[in-house]
Amino acid sequence: MSAVKNLALVAGMFVFVFLISCGKDDDSPPVDSDIELFINEIHPTGGPDWLEIYNPGNSEIDLTGFFIYDDADNKYEVPSGITIPASGFLVFICDDQGTGVNTNFRLSSGGETVTLESDIGELIDQVAFPEIADGAVYARFGDGEANFQISSNPTQGSSNGTSPNVAINSVSQDPEVVTLNDDVTITVTLSSSAISDIEIVYTVDSGTEQTIDMANSGTQEYSASIPALNGAGEVNYFIRVTDNENFESRSPSDSEEFYNYIVTTDELPELYINEFMASNSSCCPDTDGEEAEFDDWIEIYNASSEAVDIGGFYITDNIDDPFSFQIPDDQPSLTTIPAGGFIVLWADNDEDQGPLHLGFGLSADGEDISLNYIDGRTIDSHSFSVQTTDVSQGRITDGGDTWTSFTTPTQGASNN
Repeated sequence: MSAVKNLALVAGMFVFVFLISCGKDDDSPPVDSDIELFINEIHPTGGPDWLEIYNPGNSEIDLTGFFIYDDADNKYEVPSGITIPASGFLVFICDDQGTGVNTNFRLSSGGETVTLESDIGELIDQVAFPEIADGAVYARFGDGEANFQISSNPTQGSSNGTSPNVAINSVSQDPEVVTLNDDVTITVTLSSSAISDIEIVYTVDSGTEQTIDMANSGTQEYSASIPALNGAGEVNYFIRVTDNENFESRSPSDSEEFYNYIVTTDELPELYINEFMASNSSCCPDTDGEEAEFDDWIEIYNASSEAVDIGGFYITDNIDDPFSFQIPDDQPSLTTIPAGGFIVLWADNDEDQGPLHLGFGLSADGEDISLNYIDGRTIDSHSFSVQTTDVSQGRITDGGDTWTSFTTPTQGASNN
């Protein structure tokens, strides 16, 4: 082979290698870094979310240009001047602000992965955390060690210690919708069985606090029942746990908040889901915002002879979650349906626009709609299949049993 051909072959190989290296996928995993920093504690349950970085070394580390993220397509770059002291901690507030130690993302209490990279994209630390209950944290015990556990004792900006406090992982209630003479069973799962006491603390109609000791019903699971009410009433309750280190945990974690259920003896109002549109592109504009929008909507019909205020009622597109969205009860002039009248609720996931705007949208592929009373009992529900754009579905006669499609919707008016 000639020298010219050899030179061309070498040049070709160089170009090939160069193109491969330049064409490397930006989403490929970063190379491990020699920098020793740890994501040490994670608090993903709001008020606000935050994560803590720990520096075990003997020197301060400048984090300028480093990256923190829970989405590789939306990395937060640490601005100039942010440092973490030797043998110290630095807390980043995860609140979407995107400035200083406030990141451009929030954390998911349902669990996800957070990553710390150097200014040249080297992987420093990465932590996948599980679902975390209200007020709890996911932390290393001790600091920088591989021993991650859930704890009920946040230690934001300071050492986690060597062992976690017992955390309340979940609280469930059965039945969820409570009626007269129902005992209500509360089941709690804990992060550990190393406890000295666990109890339900409850009040009826804001009366005297009462306590019920909870019994072990499985691995790290405890349960007890709140006695049935024989009349209308409102029950507020919380869970209190004392662990073997005499540390006390509460769920909900905020001392001003409670789990709650209502028992009523009211007759359900005569209301009907009367018409809806789940795919709106040019019909029936929502004019409550700065610009007219073509949003999904639900019409409710009041078949009774008296006006009904639906403030405080619940409406949902998930019949398995009767309390998923509560209609605000502070503007009765807007939420009251006159006798024989109608009201339109906008399913636009934009509740900031007012009490007639819901915190969810409808699926044009089909789902359920359920209107529920203040105690969770179902007033009316309807299941629908795939929808056609700009075509509503409604009852042929207002409040009737038969449904049909309307190519000319009758939003806010009679279907007859």
